[in-house]
Order: sequence, then structure tokens, then C-alpha cells
Amino acid sequence: MRPEKVPGQGVSLHIPRSAINATVQEDILLSVDYSCHGVPTIEWKYTSNWGVQKIVEWKPGTPANVSQSHRDRVCTFDNGSIQLFSVGVRDSGYYVITVTEHPGSRQFGTIVLRVSEIRYEDLHFVAVFFALLAAVAAYPQLQIKATTPTMMEAEQQAEEEDTGPGQSPHVPLGNRGRNASQKPGSLLRKLVLFYTPAGSDGCYSSPTCTEKQSDRFKDA
Repeated sequence: MRPEKVPGQGVSLHIPRSAINATVQEDILLSVDYSCHGVPTIEWKYTSNWGVQKIVEWKPGTPANVSQSHRDRVCTFDNGSIQLFSVGVRDSGYYVITVTEHPGSRQFGTIVLRVSEIRYEDLHFVAVFFALLAAVAAYPQLQIKATTPTMMEAEQQAEEEDTGPGQSPHVPLGNRGRNASQKPGSLLRKLVLFYTPAGSDGCYSSPTCTEKQSDRFKDA
């Protein structure tokens, strides 16, 4: 909205905002600015459905005469502005300022104030909306965490790929890692040589029997 500027013969009045929206318990500044040759008298009145009421009157540099209804609720400034503290719904209405330099030289200006209550239904909707956004943002992280295998599951899967599902690698405990690349055929041959049960030669795992078994594998 364009600022209102009211020129006059000896007084000019400038209103930056002619309409203000506020909520209850806010502090509102009714901002104006004037210019004149002398020291004017400034008066603010309040007009609403309940009638017309004088708020304050003063000359810049002197104490302000505040009405009983707005005592401790209004603050005046030398440029003609006033501030209302902790406004309520009943403060909605038209605020009229009169700047008088001398009889016959005065200017008027009006500011419309609309004060509304805070709707707790709107606050509840906003709270639910932000909770929903937080849940949606957390869902992909939970899904990734649920589908990521643990370290033990990854090791078990790697072993099953090497030996087949449901089987465990037949590698001696002392040789794990060192003989991991050894072929199953060579490992089986060593087992046969060192753990052959008593047979026609009547021995188990002596060096002589080992040589005999080795020769027998060669002959075969």
C-alpha cells in the first residue's frame, strides 16, 4: 500500500502504513511523521463500533496526557508516532491523528488496525504437518538400515558362495588363511595319506606307511 502524505499550508503529515494487521498480545507501532514551522499539538483518537475515544494528546518535548483507558499501554514519540502494548481484539478500529500548529493550520491522518485471535486449530494443523514431514524424511533411512546386511550375514553369504548353501569350508583351523587358495584335490590327498585306517599294510600314519601310500597313489 502506498504511504499516505497529507500536505497543508503549514503542516504536512506522512503515514508509511495506513493499514496494519496484528494478533493479540502484540506490540503495535502506529508510525507517522510530520513537519511544520512551529511546535504543534498532536492528538490521537480511536474510533470503532463502540464509539470515539481519545487516547493521548501532547506537544513534542512535554509530558503526554494519556487517557485512563490506555494508561500504561501507550508510548509517544516526538515525530507523532505512538506504540500500543499488548493489543486485543477490541483494539481493532480506526486510529485518527490530528496535528495542529495553530488554529486553522492542522492535518488529519488515519490508520486502520485489525487485530485477530490466534486459532489453536491452525497451530494443531501445523504441528501435525511438521510431524508428518519428519516421519517421511526418516522413512528412507529406516528402509536402508533394514535392508543392509550385518557383517556376520555378509561373511556367511560369502562362504555359501564358495562352498555352496548349507555347507562349511573344510579347512583345518591351523591352515585358514594360509591354505585358503589350496585346491580341494590336494587337500583330500593329504588327508588320505595321513589318516588312512589300518589295512593290509597294518599301519596308520607312520613315515613308512606314508611312503607306501604315496607309492600306491603313484602306481594307481
